[in-house]
Amino acid sequence: MKIGLLGLPGSGKSTCFRAVTGKSQEAQLGDDIAVVRVPEPRLDTVAEIYDSAKATPPELTIVDLTALQQGEDVASRQTHLSAVAGDADAFALIIQAFGTINHSAGPLDPHNDLEVLLLELCLTDLEVIGGRLERLQDGSVAKRDRSQYEIDVLQKCHDHLEQSGLMLQLGLEPEAEKLLRGFGLLTMRPMLVVFNVGEEDLGAEKAAPAIEYAHSLGLPHLAFCAALEEEIAQLPPDEREEFLSDFGLQEAGRERLIQAAYGTLDVITFFTAADKEARAWTARAGTNAQEAAGKIHTDMGEHFVRAEVIPYSALAERGSVAECRKHGDWALHGADYIVQDGDILFIRFTH
Repeated sequence: MKIGLLGLPGSGKSTCFRAVTGKSQEAQLGDDIAVVRVPEPRLDTVAEIYDSAKATPPELTIVDLTALQQGEDVASRQTHLSAVAGDADAFALIIQAFGTINHSAGPLDPHNDLEVLLLELCLTDLEVIGGRLERLQDGSVAKRDRSQYEIDVLQKCHDHLEQSGLMLQLGLEPEAEKLLRGFGLLTMRPMLVVFNVGEEDLGAEKAAPAIEYAHSLGLPHLAFCAALEEEIAQLPPDEREEFLSDFGLQEAGRERLIQAAYGTLDVITFFTAADKEARAWTARAGTNAQEAAGKIHTDMGEHFVRAEVIPYSALAERGSVAECRKHGDWALHGADYIVQDGDILFIRFTH
């Protein structure tokens, strides 16, 4: 799964990237992608019960996308955003909430910056939808590839975007969502708003109106002091606790941001476990057992027979696989079983 960091110039986006990934400021040009481990407290319990020699948590790819320039012409904006944001599964919108001057040398205004950033995304999607609508309506698209249903769906989306509405707020039916998948619409993707605050404002008071605005849009958000967290990330582990204590912090914000970003994705975590390794895997909600098996190994997916499933809650309560079996907290499922968050899977497959 991939999270793209988006922000206006001066938002501190790249500082956030370094703080979250631990990369140094001297990283080479183009070194703007990193894989981080997602904290998964349930994994320790699974590994302990299975007496696993190794525990491997889920991973998340973080990409530092090129800063978004306000006021780009339509063609440049669409090309720019499509190129940099193409395969991101979700976005973390980095909003400047530190200092007193913003990126355009005006007064600090996190609320306006968030509006601007969302508007740029909406305008990009509007151009994509509008272009397709125009081709459908002027006959540029072959008759066999046109349908009134597609025109109606696209018109609904176009009207919504013209009102600066985000596509993820539209509540489309599954058939319409399936129709739109190939358009790569930016505002259909989950978003996390990250308010990059100063060391003197860890409570994010300067961002209060913007936080209310994000809340009104239903967007998850958190405060994150990128400058401080970058310092923490560069410290030896034995010095971090003392550094955090000096600022009255219980834990580094890095883990909170990673978990919040991971949480914006429509995903579940399932586990595999044996004496050699316990591992947490990420899958989209709605993934079936055969698809989950394919994530573990291609052969498991192709030659899937059955999945033995134990819910994490039962394993944690019973304390052993044997006790789960004894109390009926274990089941065999076929390929169509929808994997649930926390399931421990043992895949049976033909060799």
